[in-house]
Amino acid sequence: MDTRHTSVAMSQRHCKYSLSSPLLSVSEPSTETSFAKEDGKETEFADSSVDKKGSSFIAFVNILCLAIGVGSLQLAYTLRQSGWFGTVFIVFAAGVAYLTSIITAKCMYLKPGGGRISGFHDIGYEAFGKVGYYTITAFNILNIMGTVGIYAILSSSNISNMLAQVNVHVHPRLLMLATTAFMCAPTLIAKSLGETLFVSIIGTATSFIVTVVVIAMACMYPIRNGSIHVGNTTVDVGQAVHFGAIPSGFAMSLSSASFAYIGTTIVPHIEGGMRRPESFAKVFGAAIALIAALYVIMATTGYWAYGSQTLSPITLNFPKSK
Repeated sequence: MDTRHTSVAMSQRHCKYSLSSPLLSVSEPSTETSFAKEDGKETEFADSSVDKKGSSFIAFVNILCLAIGVGSLQLAYTLRQSGWFGTVFIVFAAGVAYLTSIITAKCMYLKPGGGRISGFHDIGYEAFGKVGYYTITAFNILNIMGTVGIYAILSSSNISNMLAQVNVHVHPRLLMLATTAFMCAPTLIAKSLGETLFVSIIGTATSFIVTVVVIAMACMYPIRNGSIHVGNTTVDVGQAVHFGAIPSGFAMSLSSASFAYIGTTIVPHIEGGMRRPESFAKVFGAAIALIAALYVIMATTGYWAYGSQTLSPITLNFPKSK
């Protein structure tokens, strides 16, 4: 019996559009179907990879989990640098993050001959050859290492300070190793976007809790007449002065606001892991809009409470129990 196996893509998506066209011009989501030809008969084998992809809701939660919280605790300080005008930079940075992400998603389907580019490094290769590939790869690795490093340093430092208040002393380096392992574990274990929902919900919930706590603390313990009142205790910290605009601080304020959206660099992975990638523009737009709204609320509340005395991160302004 002569058996011959061939595999053909029956419904591969071909995306051809300009940057001014809709995100994806497709009729149906991309799937691949394999066939085996035996004795002149074809048998269809459905590709199960589509079932492993995540829904639009999972993508939405993942974007919130990865993007919100990065640099959010310093946003009130950006208003100290630029005045109330700094809120414009927060909204502007959100718009830039959305626009660049949409352009990046479109670039994923501009591969000559059709198909989807896998990530930033392949975009660099298609645009500039090997030089672009290795350059983008190097920057991407540095970005990932830097992001994890910042999280590890900040989390280990904050946890060490909290434990010290209850007379529990743990070396920050040990905490840094523990937090790094904790952050990397879900990435190493999960194999698709659909498997990260639980972890993403926890991360998103934590970010919202932090946001609520920061806003509540700023409203409960603002600076009034140069002092913060905690029960019957008064802590003198100096007058909190507010400015409409500080032009000399515009550059630093814009860079700080942009850093708060650094988590949006995961666009290729989120879009590629969606069951319906044609919905990416709407999902990402909704997530960015929500994040920008939370950022504006956090920044304005913190600056209202502490003005020219605002510190980075804003938690340094909160009264500490003895």
